[in-house]
Amino acid sequence: MSRQIVSKEDIAKATTMGPGAKPVKAPDTYVERLVKYIPPDVIAAYVTIEGMIAAAENSRDKAPLSWAVFVIILIACPLYLRRSGVIKPLQLILSTLAFAVWAFAYNGPPFSLLQLSPIYGAVLLTLTTFLIPIIVPESSQGPAKPAATAI
Repeated sequence: MSRQIVSKEDIAKATTMGPGAKPVKAPDTYVERLVKYIPPDVIAAYVTIEGMIAAAENSRDKAPLSWAVFVIILIACPLYLRRSGVIKPLQLILSTLAFAVWAFAYNGPPFSLLQLSPIYGAVLLTLTTFLIPIIVPESSQGPAKPAATAI
């Protein structure tokens, strides 16, 4: 399964691109978009590194290190997804936002240092998970070109 969200517009463009176009059968459903918007491998890297930081002996360095890791992964998220085949700018933005919301809701460092009630993260994560798949990014392939016809 490709990470790229497939819209109705992508289907229409693929049918007009001619015989060399990649076959696309149907636009992604709400659930498929939800899965594609939330980057599990980025979240797994974040949780793994935060677990290592939490297990470290020196508690003085944990807060700045946790913030640094969050910022680095936040910046790396769209770059990583781009290398993974995601080309739609809106999908890159929303996937990065989904990571940030997930990291906040995780309620580990660095966000636990803010001493906010975990209910804020839980509500924000629930709303994000519910609302993000409603958004369908437009095709980023440019205008459709009609298929060449033989004379």
